[in-house]
Amino acid sequence: MQIMLSKAVNSSVAEVVEVISDTLLRIKNEFHNETEKSTKLAREKAEEAKSQGINGLTFKTLPFVDQNEMYRDVYKRLRDGHCVAVYPEGVLLLQDMIYRKLIHHVGGSHDRTDLLPFKAGFAMMALGTMACYPNVEVKIVPVGLSYFHAHRFRSRAVIEFGPPLNVSSELVEKFKNGGQDKRGAVSNLLNQVYDALKTVTVRAPDYDTLMVRDKLVVARAG
Repeated sequence: MQIMLSKAVNSSVAEVVEVISDTLLRIKNEFHNETEKSTKLAREKAEEAKSQGINGLTFKTLPFVDQNEMYRDVYKRLRDGHCVAVYPEGVLLLQDMIYRKLIHHVGGSHDRTDLLPFKAGFAMMALGTMACYPNVEVKIVPVGLSYFHAHRFRSRAVIEFGPPLNVSSELVEKFKNGGQDKRGAVSNLLNQVYDALKTVTVRAPDYDTLMVRDKLVVARAG
Protein backbone atom coordinates (compact mmCIF):
# COMPACT_ATOMS: atom_id res chain seq x y z
CA MET A 1 0.00 0.00 0.00
CA GLN A 2 0.95 3.67 0.07
CA ILE A 3 0.78 6.28 2.79
CA MET A 4 -0.29 9.87 2.04
CA LEU A 5 0.42 12.84 4.29
CA SER A 6 -1.88 15.84 4.68
CA LYS A 7 -2.20 18.86 2.35
CA ALA A 8 0.09 20.75 4.74
CA VAL A 9 2.85 18.49 3.42
CA ASN A 10 1.68 18.79 -0.21
CA SER A 11 -0.23 15.48 -0.01
CA SER A 12 3.11 13.67 -0.28
CA VAL A 13 3.04 9.92 -0.91
CA ALA A 14 5.41 7.03 -0.15
CA GLU A 15 5.14 3.31 -0.85
CA VAL A 16 5.11 1.07 2.21
CA VAL A 17 7.54 -1.86 2.06
CA GLU A 18 6.99 -3.32 5.53
CA VAL A 19 4.77 -2.70 8.55
CA ILE A 20 7.06 -3.35 11.53
CA SER A 21 4.69 -2.49 14.40
CA ASP A 22 1.67 -0.33 15.26
CA THR A 23 3.87 2.75 15.27
CA LEU A 24 6.69 1.91 12.85
CA LEU A 25 6.88 1.08 9.16
CA ARG A 26 9.48 1.11 6.41
CA ILE A 27 8.91 3.02 3.14
CA LYS A 28 10.51 2.31 -0.22
CA ASN A 29 11.64 5.86 -1.09
CA GLU A 30 11.33 9.38 0.22
CA PHE A 31 7.97 11.10 0.51
CA HIS A 32 7.22 13.04 -2.67
CA ASN A 33 4.47 14.76 -4.63
CA GLU A 34 4.18 15.07 -8.41
CA THR A 35 7.05 17.55 -8.71
CA GLU A 36 9.47 17.17 -5.79
CA LYS A 37 10.65 15.20 -2.78
CA SER A 38 8.97 16.26 0.46
CA THR A 39 10.64 14.28 3.25
CA LYS A 40 12.43 17.38 4.53
CA LEU A 41 9.16 19.32 4.62
CA ALA A 42 7.46 16.43 6.44
CA ARG A 43 10.16 16.47 9.12
CA GLU A 44 9.82 20.23 9.50
CA LYS A 45 6.04 19.99 9.86
CA ALA A 46 6.42 17.16 12.39
CA GLU A 47 8.79 19.28 14.50
CA GLU A 48 6.40 22.23 14.24
CA ALA A 49 3.50 20.04 15.39
CA LYS A 50 5.60 18.66 18.24
CA SER A 51 6.32 22.18 19.49
CA GLN A 52 2.54 22.67 19.71
CA GLY A 53 2.08 19.49 21.72
CA ILE A 54 0.90 17.40 18.76
CA ASN A 55 2.60 14.06 18.27
CA GLY A 56 3.08 13.38 14.55
CA LEU A 57 1.22 14.21 11.32
CA THR A 58 -2.13 13.07 10.04
CA PHE A 59 -2.11 10.62 7.12
CA LYS A 60 -4.24 8.36 4.94
CA THR A 61 -3.50 4.87 3.67
CA LEU A 62 -3.95 4.08 -0.02
CA PRO A 63 -4.66 0.37 -0.57
CA PHE A 64 -2.67 -1.65 -3.07
CA VAL A 65 -4.24 -1.79 -6.53
CA ASP A 66 -3.58 -4.80 -8.76
CA GLN A 67 -2.61 -3.06 -12.02
CA ASN A 68 -2.98 -6.25 -14.05
CA GLU A 69 -6.59 -6.62 -12.97
CA MET A 70 -7.26 -2.96 -13.78
CA TYR A 71 -5.80 -3.30 -17.28
CA ARG A 72 -7.83 -6.46 -17.93
CA ASP A 73 -11.02 -4.57 -17.06
CA VAL A 74 -10.01 -1.70 -19.37
CA TYR A 75 -9.30 -4.10 -22.25
CA LYS A 76 -12.73 -5.68 -21.84
CA ARG A 77 -14.52 -2.31 -21.76
CA LEU A 78 -12.83 -1.20 -24.97
CA ARG A 79 -13.49 -4.59 -26.54
CA ASP A 80 -17.19 -4.17 -25.70
CA GLY A 81 -17.35 -0.78 -27.42
CA HIS A 82 -17.09 1.51 -24.40
CA CYS A 83 -14.82 4.50 -23.87
CA VAL A 84 -12.11 5.14 -21.29
CA ALA A 85 -11.42 8.76 -20.32
CA VAL A 86 -7.86 9.38 -19.11
CA TYR A 87 -6.09 12.37 -17.66
CA PRO A 88 -2.54 11.49 -18.83
CA GLU A 89 -0.86 13.58 -16.16
CA GLY A 90 -2.05 11.23 -13.46
CA VAL A 91 -5.83 10.93 -12.90
CA LEU A 92 -7.88 8.07 -14.36
CA LEU A 93 -11.63 8.17 -15.00
CA LEU A 94 -13.57 5.19 -16.35
CA GLN A 95 -17.02 5.86 -17.76
CA ASP A 96 -19.37 5.08 -20.63
CA MET A 97 -19.30 7.64 -23.44
CA ILE A 98 -21.31 8.22 -26.59
CA TYR A 99 -18.42 7.13 -28.80
CA ARG A 100 -17.54 3.50 -29.43
CA LYS A 101 -14.07 1.96 -29.09
CA LEU A 102 -12.42 5.27 -28.24
CA ILE A 103 -10.01 6.41 -25.59
CA HIS A 104 -10.82 10.02 -24.73
CA HIS A 105 -7.48 11.50 -23.86
CA VAL A 106 -7.81 14.58 -21.67
CA GLY A 107 -4.84 16.90 -21.24
CA GLY A 108 -3.86 20.21 -19.72
CA SER A 109 -2.56 21.58 -16.41
CA HIS A 110 -4.98 24.05 -14.86
CA ASP A 111 -2.35 25.60 -12.59
CA ARG A 112 0.69 25.47 -14.91
CA THR A 113 1.78 27.04 -18.18
CA ASP A 114 2.43 23.77 -19.99
CA LEU A 115 1.66 20.05 -19.92
CA LEU A 116 3.19 17.84 -17.27
CA PRO A 117 5.07 14.69 -18.30
CA PHE A 118 2.65 11.94 -19.29
CA LYS A 119 2.03 8.66 -17.50
CA ALA A 120 2.36 5.59 -19.74
CA GLY A 121 -0.95 4.04 -18.69
CA PHE A 122 -3.13 5.23 -21.57
CA ALA A 123 -0.63 3.99 -24.17
CA MET A 124 -0.53 0.57 -22.51
CA MET A 125 -4.34 0.51 -22.47
CA ALA A 126 -4.60 1.18 -26.20
CA LEU A 127 -1.77 -1.13 -27.27
CA GLY A 128 -2.70 -3.84 -24.79
CA THR A 129 -6.32 -3.93 -25.95
CA MET A 130 -5.33 -4.36 -29.58
CA ALA A 131 -2.73 -6.97 -28.63
CA CYS A 132 -5.33 -9.02 -26.73
CA TYR A 133 -8.18 -8.48 -29.21
CA PRO A 134 -6.81 -8.18 -32.78
CA ASN A 135 -10.26 -7.35 -34.20
CA VAL A 136 -10.64 -4.27 -32.00
CA GLU A 137 -9.49 -0.96 -33.49
CA VAL A 138 -8.74 1.54 -30.74
CA LYS A 139 -8.62 5.26 -31.48
CA ILE A 140 -7.34 8.04 -29.22
CA VAL A 141 -9.13 11.39 -29.13
CA PRO A 142 -7.09 14.32 -27.72
CA VAL A 143 -9.16 16.67 -25.59
CA GLY A 144 -7.91 20.06 -24.39
CA LEU A 145 -9.35 21.87 -21.36
CA SER A 146 -8.79 25.60 -20.91
CA TYR A 147 -10.21 27.17 -17.75
CA PHE A 148 -11.15 30.85 -17.39
CA HIS A 149 -10.49 30.85 -13.62
CA ALA A 150 -8.82 27.55 -12.80
CA HIS A 151 -8.91 27.89 -9.01
CA ARG A 152 -12.54 28.97 -8.73
CA PHE A 153 -15.28 26.44 -8.15
CA ARG A 154 -17.27 25.79 -11.33
CA SER A 155 -15.01 27.97 -13.46
CA ARG A 156 -16.05 28.27 -17.08
CA ALA A 157 -13.94 26.17 -19.43
CA VAL A 158 -13.33 25.73 -23.14
CA ILE A 159 -13.19 22.11 -24.31
CA GLU A 160 -11.57 21.39 -27.66
CA PHE A 161 -11.50 17.99 -29.38
CA GLY A 162 -8.78 17.05 -31.83
CA PRO A 163 -9.12 14.47 -34.63
CA PRO A 164 -8.93 10.80 -33.50
CA LEU A 165 -5.52 9.15 -33.70
CA ASN A 166 -5.17 5.63 -35.07
CA VAL A 167 -3.01 3.17 -33.14
CA SER A 168 -0.79 1.53 -35.75
CA SER A 169 -0.58 -2.26 -36.05
CA GLU A 170 3.21 -1.90 -36.23
CA LEU A 171 3.32 -0.47 -32.71
CA VAL A 172 0.99 -3.23 -31.50
CA GLU A 173 3.36 -5.90 -32.84
CA LYS A 174 6.32 -4.26 -31.12
CA PHE A 175 4.28 -4.07 -27.91
CA LYS A 176 3.66 -7.83 -28.14
CA ASN A 177 7.41 -8.50 -28.37
CA GLY A 178 7.96 -7.15 -24.87
CA GLY A 179 11.22 -5.79 -23.52
CA GLN A 180 12.83 -2.92 -25.37
CA ASP A 181 10.36 -3.18 -28.27
CA LYS A 182 7.45 -2.80 -25.88
CA ARG A 183 9.00 0.25 -24.20
CA GLY A 184 9.72 1.76 -27.61
CA ALA A 185 6.12 1.26 -28.77
CA VAL A 186 4.74 2.89 -25.62
CA SER A 187 7.19 5.81 -25.93
CA ASN A 188 6.30 6.31 -29.60
CA LEU A 189 2.58 6.46 -28.84
CA LEU A 190 3.18 8.82 -25.90
CA ASN A 191 5.00 11.22 -28.23
CA GLN A 192 2.24 11.07 -30.85
CA VAL A 193 -0.45 11.91 -28.32
CA TYR A 194 1.67 14.61 -26.70
CA ASP A 195 1.99 16.35 -30.07
CA ALA A 196 -1.76 15.97 -30.64
CA LEU A 197 -2.61 17.45 -27.25
CA LYS A 198 -0.40 20.46 -27.90
CA THR A 199 -2.76 21.43 -30.75
CA VAL A 200 -5.80 21.55 -28.42
CA THR A 201 -4.18 22.84 -25.21
CA VAL A 202 -3.28 26.46 -24.56
CA ARG A 203 0.36 26.67 -23.49
CA ALA A 204 2.68 29.59 -22.71
CA PRO A 205 6.37 30.13 -21.93
CA ASP A 206 5.54 31.75 -18.57
CA TYR A 207 2.66 32.65 -16.24
CA ASP A 208 2.41 36.32 -17.29
CA THR A 209 1.95 35.39 -20.94
CA LEU A 210 -0.72 32.89 -19.96
CA MET A 211 -2.59 35.57 -17.99
CA VAL A 212 -2.58 37.91 -21.02
CA ARG A 213 -4.06 35.12 -23.10
CA ASP A 214 -6.75 34.48 -20.45
CA LYS A 215 -7.78 38.15 -20.48
CA LEU A 216 -8.04 38.16 -24.26
CA VAL A 217 -10.18 35.01 -24.20
CA VAL A 218 -12.48 36.44 -21.53
CA ALA A 219 -12.84 39.73 -23.44
CA ARG A 220 -13.70 37.95 -26.67
CA ALA A 221 -16.09 35.57 -24.93
CA GLY A 222 -17.89 38.51 -23.28
